[in-house]
Amino acid sequence: MRVKVKHIFQILFLIIVAGLMLYGLYCEWSAWYNNSDRKKASGFVQVRPPSDVAAIVIKDNIVWAGGANGVYRIDRNTCSTIGRFGKEGEYAYTRALLADSAGKLWIGHERGLTCVHKDTVKTYTKADGLPDDRIQCLMLAADGGIWGGTWEGAFLIKHDEIKTMSVRDGLLCNMVNVILEDKEGGLWFGSYDAPRGGISVLKNGVWQYFNTQNGLPHNNVTSMICDEEGGVWAGTGLFDRGGAVRFKRSGDKLEIAAVLEKKDGLAGEKVRSVFIDSRGNLWFGSEYDGIALFGKKGKRVFTTKDGLTDNEVKCIAKDQEGYLWMGTRDGVTRMSGRLGE
Repeated sequence: MRVKVKHIFQILFLIIVAGLMLYGLYCEWSAWYNNSDRKKASGFVQVRPPSDVAAIVIKDNIVWAGGANGVYRIDRNTCSTIGRFGKEGEYAYTRALLADSAGKLWIGHERGLTCVHKDTVKTYTKADGLPDDRIQCLMLAADGGIWGGTWEGAFLIKHDEIKTMSVRDGLLCNMVNVILEDKEGGLWFGSYDAPRGGISVLKNGVWQYFNTQNGLPHNNVTSMICDEEGGVWAGTGLFDRGGAVRFKRSGDKLEIAAVLEKKDGLAGEKVRSVFIDSRGNLWFGSEYDGIALFGKKGKRVFTTKDGLTDNEVKCIAKDQEGYLWMGTRDGVTRMSGRLGE
């Protein structure tokens, strides 16, 4: 009986040791799978923290990523997080980042607009003339001015002076979510306040408007970008509705030239972000379903199964070597530009 008990303990011991060894091997495999090596081989690198990322700008060898938890700096070469910029909560809910030609970094967050230049940090708020402290977007104009959108209108900062724009000046809606300057100098303002809003375009003192009544897929506008031919692409939607739309000029007027939906190859109906890479490929980030590539060799959708940190792609930027940096609801993904070939 003693021998049998002894053998049972030996067997149990061996089972425990084997289990621990297998668990160790699993942990090593899991770390390898989730931390870059496999993703690098497939063209993807995942970076966390940060977590929820709504804005990305690349300045020299630093990737600045802003979102709900503030602004983080990422080493562009090693894809490793350097750390948070500023104190915890100081730049919470950053939705816009911009680097201008003077080397200044502009941070649009829920408490105003902060300009960082060398050792100087200055924050503009409603008390300084902004329409509202909640900054939604930033855009660098051709003349060097900084345009921004808020919940209560748009603003222009130039030579440290602030000018504002609202529905009284011609906007469809005071909630300005995205601003674009096209190749002919036209200013585009997209709102995110459906059922109101849509797109307001100002050129040579004349306004033109687009909403669902004249062809816009949805009155919530998430993103805009100019293409190689001078046309403008816009992403729209809410939850599982929306789409992408392309505008072109016909004389002095703008008209809708194309509308894309999921049946046309989008990852999902709502287009969360739009980007055009150096090869002219179109990228459409979605709310729930990954990112769609409309390349010159065809269409393809990338998801978390391919290496994205999350299927909601909120923003996209390109670095000097052609890598695409994507801010998602759960971290940052660096994607090889070769995947667009």
